[in-house]
Amino acid sequence: MSTGCRGASAGALGAGAGEVLLSVRGLAVAYGGIRAVREVSFEVLRGEIVTLIGGNGAGKSSILRAVSGLVPREGQVVFDGRDLDRVPAHRIVALGIAHVPEGRGIFGNLTVEENLLLATWQRRFGRDRAARVVAPDLERVFAIFPRLRSACASRPARSRAASSRCWPSGAR
Repeated sequence: MSTGCRGASAGALGAGAGEVLLSVRGLAVAYGGIRAVREVSFEVLRGEIVTLIGGNGAGKSSILRAVSGLVPREGQVVFDGRDLDRVPAHRIVALGIAHVPEGRGIFGNLTVEENLLLATWQRRFGRDRAARVVAPDLERVFAIFPRLRSACASRPARSRAASSRCWPSGAR
């Protein structure tokens, strides 16, 4: 996999730009005897947005599941200087990697606000501190998805609520 067009310049990305936040080297994923991903390598710089593009069955979801610790993998995944070998998925989330699966996995019986707050479960703090710590993250979500603020008490629209759920989790 080539790095292709990197998008914004490092200077446009802000403080810490140019630093490697995520490094994936020689990633391989197999399901039984079938190799879904072979020798994939890429880097994501701090503040950068990178997309994986490919046809159905190309391995995009398998790569993301492997980085998130959801499936066994070969190769090296380093996030913010920490090797993620043998780090369980729930710890990877706490480190700042969020994964929004293709099915969008929201809870339709919860309000938009409840779905957003659900993303903060791994932060483990009391209610008083939660409101103080989570509030700036929710404001960042509302700045990116302005219609969510007015929809907080309603049942979620699947794509908006699902994609915004990664932000309050502390994802970087």
